[in-house]
Amino acid sequence: MKSGINVKIIIFFAILFLYSCTDSDDVIKKFETGTVSDIEGNQYITVKIGDQWWMQEDLKVTKLRTGQSIPFFGEFDNELWSKTELPAYCTGETGHLYNFYAIQSNTIAPEGWHVATDEDWKKLESFLGMDPNELDGINWRGNGEGNKLKQDYQESGWLPYENNWSNNESGFNALACGCRLPDGRKCSPSQAKQGFWWTSTSFENKAWFRNLDYKKSGILRYFVDQNYGMAIRCVKD
Repeated sequence: MKSGINVKIIIFFAILFLYSCTDSDDVIKKFETGTVSDIEGNQYITVKIGDQWWMQEDLKVTKLRTGQSIPFFGEFDNELWSKTELPAYCTGETGHLYNFYAIQSNTIAPEGWHVATDEDWKKLESFLGMDPNELDGINWRGNGEGNKLKQDYQESGWLPYENNWSNNESGFNALACGCRLPDGRKCSPSQAKQGFWWTSTSFENKAWFRNLDYKKSGILRYFVDQNYGMAIRCVKD
């Protein structure tokens, strides 16, 4: 009788193990991924979302493909940051933030890639389910698309808020990278609460960007001065 019970226990755990493996495999196969390297040899994981290939990580290069170095501005270089009209970068909450001048040369992205345009972002948002009537709007748009971009709150450090949970359904892996204001100060609130990404699309003397917020499930679209500091995501040509 005892041996029969032991056999049942062994079978039970064997089935449980097989189901666990299947679940794990499903997670691994959920996203189609690849890699790309920048001019400095930094390697990035890439992910296919719809028919677009996006970097799954924010850009971290410190020079353009021409070989030109991008100057670094530290936390005490606020005045220099606010006045420069040349490419510049600084440190954000989770990595590098760049001013818009770093994008204008079109040589900051790896070969065969480009900084995501406003249209690239809208195509992504549409694929994630945003109402077509909202795509060209400004301020907060959509319902849930932002949470599909944010890395899972249990892994990423996004601050949880009531019932608004990030789930990374798209594989985009957005982190709360924060931003730098035109006067050089860090934006507030930022840590674990907000992420800002440039598009390469200018608007008069400003540029379009996207914002994700821990309290919001949608995606903000707006335009700002070009000496803000924001993260960059690239898309395959």
